[in-house]
Formats: sequence, C-alpha cells, structure tokens
Amino acid sequence: MKEVSEGWIATLVILAFLRAGIAVLTGLYAVLGGEVDIGAMRIGMWAFLDAGLLTIFGVGAFKRRLWAGYGLVVFAALDVAAKAASEAYAGALGASLWVVLFAIGTAHLFRAQRFRSAIQLDLPFIFRLAGVLFFIAFLVGFFQTFNPTLLAKTLGAPKSTARVWTTTIVGYVLMFASQTFAAVRKEDWSLEHVLCAAFVASLVGALLDVALGGSAIRALGGSVWLFILTFIAWGTATRVKAQRRASSA
Repeated sequence: MKEVSEGWIATLVILAFLRAGIAVLTGLYAVLGGEVDIGAMRIGMWAFLDAGLLTIFGVGAFKRRLWAGYGLVVFAALDVAAKAASEAYAGALGASLWVVLFAIGTAHLFRAQRFRSAIQLDLPFIFRLAGVLFFIAFLVGFFQTFNPTLLAKTLGAPKSTARVWTTTIVGYVLMFASQTFAAVRKEDWSLEHVLCAAFVASLVGALLDVALGGSAIRALGGSVWLFILTFIAWGTATRVKAQRRASSA
C-alpha cells in the first residue's frame, strides 16, 4: 500500500496559494489598464474569480479536504483546455505542469482521507445524470435561438440580452437542482459521481458546439460555471444528508 506524503500535501497547499497570487497580480494588471492575451483569449477582471476559487481550494487543502484537491485539478485542467482552444499551445503545455502537480498532491490527499478505499463508480448513474445536464443545456440553447410565439412575447427576440440571461439562469438553476438531488441519492462517492457527470456533459457539449461551428472558448466558459455549481450542489447535498441523519438519530 502506498504511503501518504505530508510533503506533497503541503506542496499542494502552497501551489494553490501561489497560483491564487498569480491570478491576483494578473487581475490588478488588468485593472491598471494592461492587457494579457493568450492566443485568442483575453484575460482581465475574471482573474479575480480565479483567485477567489483558488483561495477557497487552498484553504480546503490546508484543512485536508479532498474536494479541494479535486477542485484544483479541475481548475488546472480547464485552464489547459482554454489555452488549447485559444491556440496558445505553448501556454497549454506549460499549464499542464500545474495539472500534474495538483494531481500528485491530490493523490496523497486522497490516500490520507480514504487510505483503504478504492473509488467505486456507478457508470449508469453517471451517464444518466450527464444526460440530464446535457438535455438542460440543449433546452437553454433551443430557447435562446428559436422563436416560439410565447417566448417572443415574454422575453423578446432570439439571442436578445433578456432572453439569454433568463434562459441561462433558469438552466443553471435546473442543473444545480439535478446535481443536488443526485448527490443526495448517492451515499458513497457522491462528489466523484457528480464531478464525472459534469465532465461527461461538458465534454459532449463542447465537442458538439465546436462541430456545429460554435466557439470552443464559450463552451469552456459554460463548463467552468457547471463545475462551480457541481461543488456547491455537492456541499448542499452533504448538509441535507447530515440533517437527515441528525433528525433520524
């Protein structure tokens, strides 16, 4: 059985805060009027969102929470995908080093939390949930693009600002509810299941979007919000299950 390296767990925490610091500096540079371009992608004020997420994951890793390690790996992987989609291949190659380092640290964090456990995934469950998430995303795209009479009267023209924002918010609310319900149903490995479902839905959606001539960067942007919702939904489900156990006891 492989041993747990406290050094790697400490390194995971340090790297998380280091990456958060880089994001803060990037955001400050953008505020002061600088421009940071990576391929076709321009990085600006959104760097502060990255810094906030990385700080949350860093604090979680410091407290030895496994979800924080997963979050850092997902963050780094999405960053690589975004750079590759922007045709900044050198940047994507360099960013892949973060994925490797975060993954190694998370592996040791996993051993520390579930030393004798092996991940047990219910694949039909994952694909069913991924199908639900993808269907919701499809409906959002349909209502944003096509023009049923009822929508035209209530939300305005297709792809108008009001319609895009309304359908997007409703779509994310439905995704959040679906993931929370799924995480409540899964007693064991609930986070792993909803994360895998989000990954499958994001991958299929991005590939389909690109095949239909859409923007890969926009598809990845939607994936970022989906993964954020996934962690929030899992946290909500964890609280619900804890309250149920307390009430039954």
